[in-house]
Amino acid sequence: MALGAADGVEHSGLPAQLGAFHRQYPGVSVHLVDGTSASLVPQVRQGSLDAAFVAVPPGGLDPGFGHRVLVRDEIVAVVAADRPQARRPTLTLAELAGTPLIAYGPDSGLRPHLLAAFAEAGEPFRPAYATNHVALQIELVAAGVGIALAAAAARCLTGDPRVTAVPLTPRIPYAKALIWRAGSHTSAPLRALLSLPTAASGS
Repeated sequence: MALGAADGVEHSGLPAQLGAFHRQYPGVSVHLVDGTSASLVPQVRQGSLDAAFVAVPPGGLDPGFGHRVLVRDEIVAVVAADRPQARRPTLTLAELAGTPLIAYGPDSGLRPHLLAAFAEAGEPFRPAYATNHVALQIELVAAGVGIALAAAAARCLTGDPRVTAVPLTPRIPYAKALIWRAGSHTSAPLRALLSLPTAASGS
């Protein structure tokens, strides 16, 4: 069974589900492929991957895919702990104007959510730095580069005294899901994996 995994899969229930799958079907090998949502979705559509863990687009998934939501989370502002914004209960997108932004790259599944939120707020979205690695985003924030827009569920945010995660107003929620080609394309190992219980993480 070949599965694709975009960033953030470690915060989902998929690793535990794969552990249960391994115990029940030890003879089945699982090939994991790393990638961005933009690169993994076409591979599922073409059949080179049985399924993939990807970000759900703001407009929803292609109806040709079956899916199971594994993560519900939101994007937050990551601010250096010594900056005045770190003491705010929330930040608006307008309040980020004039500050260099560190955000996800164009190939990230979370980028469309940011573009949509900024467009709705009538604010320009012009990140100074773009990287899909939240750990690097945090290092840039700690180095004084600017404010990052990152997934709240990222474990590298927890317990780092150099940075503070500040909620955004309005919220920028998103979901990540395991997707597969619907219908008769579903392989027997994938059907067995999907039969195992799992739960969505986050709010």
